[in-house]
Amino acid sequence: WMARLGLDAYRFSIAWPRILPEGSGPINAEGLDFYSRLVDKLLEQNIQPWPTLYHWDLPLALEERGGWESRDTAERFADYAEIVVSKLGDRVQNWFTLNEPWSAIVLGYQTGQHAPGKTLSTQEALGVSHNLFLAHGQALERIRSLRKEHKVGIVLNPWIPLPLTRAEEDLEAARKAWNEQVAWWFDPVFAGKYPDQTTVPGIREGDMDLISQPLDHLGLNMYFPGFVRASKSEGSGYEDYG
Repeated sequence: WMARLGLDAYRFSIAWPRILPEGSGPINAEGLDFYSRLVDKLLEQNIQPWPTLYHWDLPLALEERGGWESRDTAERFADYAEIVVSKLGDRVQNWFTLNEPWSAIVLGYQTGQHAPGKTLSTQEALGVSHNLFLAHGQALERIRSLRKEHKVGIVLNPWIPLPLTRAEEDLEAARKAWNEQVAWWFDPVFAGKYPDQTTVPGIREGDMDLISQPLDHLGLNMYFPGFVRASKSEGSGYEDYG
């Protein structure tokens, strides 16, 4: 069907639990073989495979050991990336490490809408997102150590906040929203730092250099813009106006 449509590339997500059911340790060969067959079929139709290594499906065993609240999960992700690249890297040239870290952290650890369904404070969520960015950096480093010629990127989904009016309080609200919805996710990857006046727990020496290694491509999932205005609630800087 894709070939009949004239597609020349296909981005798909590899499920970490299908490769390492326990998050680390024994490899599920059947899981790896499934993706190997998929890659072969795509190439037979002259469709380039673009795998994404993480699309929010964390192995349960790792969640039980702290999930993305644990720095160790980033190291386990790099091990998983190495296994996948070692198996598919002779045919796959382009990789994405993470799909939409915003969705994984905000929906999974702040609003509780996605797994693991937690409602952490903004400060706590920043620490969790740092571990996810570390996973990106460590996986990127591991892939390039195996295949220097391979291209690696990340997929981000910025929500673009626009001020509802030109009033200074709405402009300031849009600036605050920009920091949370855009800069929080782009600055560590492309500038090697978090937005100004943002204190992130758990940062160690060398972390930001690892996270901000140059990328070969960037995926953008742009769903919609949104208008914001100054919040009428005490202690909140802005509110979504739709």
